[in-house]
Amino acid sequence: MAGPVDHCSLWPDRLFGLDWSACCAAHDASALDLASHLALGSCVGHVWPLMGVAMAAGVIVLGKPYGWLKRKWQARKEPSNRL
Repeated sequence: MAGPVDHCSLWPDRLFGLDWSACCAAHDASALDLASHLALGSCVGHVWPLMGVAMAAGVIVLGKPYGWLKRKWQARKEPSNRL
């Protein structure tokens, strides 16, 4: 028998009796673009508004494959065209 599924990777699925795991499951099944990250924040925001803001910001800045920090890091690693 399989163990519990963690849809909100590296983040709790529920806290203080509030459960937003369905929002994370929908996000996992989506295209993982900016629109889906914002939809995640909106969905979670219906359960707990501050957590929705935190989760949307977290996946936009730190998430894969479109995380802002990842893009910035890759840009730094690319060779410069300076003479």
